[in-house]
Amino acid sequence: MAAKKKETIKKEFHFQTHGKDLTVEDLIKIAKEDLSHRDDMNISDLKSLEFYVKPEDSKVYFVANNDTLGSIDL
Repeated sequence: MAAKKKETIKKEFHFQTHGKDLTVEDLIKIAKEDLSHRDDMNISDLKSLEFYVKPEDSKVYFVANNDTLGSIDL
C-alpha cells in the first residue's frame, strides 16, 4: 500500500489597519532593519522573533532572541 502524500497548506497572514496591509514578511523586514541599527544586537545573531500586535497602541511589539525589545508603528 502506497504512503499517503502529506498535503501542504499555504499559510499567509495579513494585518490591515489605517490603510496599510502588512504581512509577516513585512514585519520581519522592518524588525530586522530596526535591529541592524542597534549597538546591543548583531543581526547575524538573530535566532528568534516574536510579534505582538496591539492595535489600540497602533503598534506591533517584537522580542528578538527572547531579550531584545522593539516596536513598529502602524
